Amino acid sequence: WNIARNRLKVVNTNSVSMVSLETHLKISFCSIYLSRVILFSGEYYSVDMNCRKKVNYGIRSVTFLTAFSFFFWFFVLKSFVADSSMSVLSSRTGRDRQRYDNNFRLVSGCIPYRLIKDEGSEENTSVEFVNKLQLLMVSSPNRHDLVFPKGGWEDDETVLEAASREAMEEAGVKGSLREVPLGVWEFRSKSSSCNEEDECYGGCKGYMFALEVTEELEEWPERENRERKWLNVKEALELCRYEWMQRALEEFLRVMQEEEEERKLRSEEETVQDDSSKLEESQIDPCYCFVVN
Repeated sequence: WNIARNRLKVVNTNSVSMVSLETHLKISFCSIYLSRVILFSGEYYSVDMNCRKKVNYGIRSVTFLTAFSFFFWFFVLKSFVADSSMSVLSSRTGRDRQRYDNNFRLVSGCIPYRLIKDEGSEENTSVEFVNKLQLLMVSSPNRHDLVFPKGGWEDDETVLEAASREAMEEAGVKGSLREVPLGVWEFRSKSSSCNEEDECYGGCKGYMFALEVTEELEEWPERENRERKWLNVKEALELCRYEWMQRALEEFLRVMQEEEEERKLRSEEETVQDDSSKLEESQIDPCYCFVVN
C-alpha cells in the first residue's frame, strides 16, 4: 500500500481520477487482506479435514489473487506515471492562463550560465572572471538568431517557477535559479496570431534571472524546434537578438563581477586573519630571551 501511495504521489493527473484510483486501491487491498484473515481464522478453528482442505484451497486462491492484483495495479500505476512523464516533457501552449499587468503581458526568463574552472590553480588572477563564464542561448523557431530562454508567466506558477520551466522547455537545462531578478524590462513583442501584413505588436514586461546550470537534459520539449549553444560573453553580446536581452546580459555581468570582487575581498580578509593568528601563536615570551655576548 505504501508503494502504491508513493506512486500515486508521482502521478500528475486531475483530482477526480486521483481519488478514484486511490479508492479502488484501498478497496482492493482491504478486501484481499480481510479475506486472508477470515480464511486463516477458519483454518485455525477447523477440525474437519475436508473443511481444512477447502480452507487451504481458499488460501491459495486468495494468495494468487493477491499477486495478480499487485501486478495489475503496478502496471496501471506505471502507465499513469509514464503518461505523467510525457506530460512533463511537453511545452505549455496557448495564453489561457497568461498573466497581464495593465495590458502588459508578463514574461519570465533566465540567463543560463556555467563557470569554467582553470586547469591550474583555482585562484589564477591572470585569467579574468568574465572569460570563465559561458552562457547558454537557444535558437528561435524557424530562425537562426539566438535568444535566452523566456516565455509567458502563467497564473498557476510563481515568476521563479516560470523562469525554471522556460529553461527546461526551451533549452533543456536545470539548475540553481537566483531569487533576486536581474531586472524588469518593457519591450514590444510581435504577436504570432497576427498576419505579417498587419504587424500587430503587444507590450510585454520581462523578468530575467540568473540560472547556474547543473544538469543538461538529452531530451526536452522543444528540442525539435530549437538548438542550444554555449557561448562566451563576447559572442553572446554579438549574437543576442533582442536589445532588451542585451541590457539584461550587461546587468548580469555587472552583478556577477561585483559578487566575484566581494568573494575575493572576503578571501583576502580571511587570509590576513589567518596570518595574524599564526603570528600571534609564534610570538616568544620576552622572559625567555637572553642577550648573548
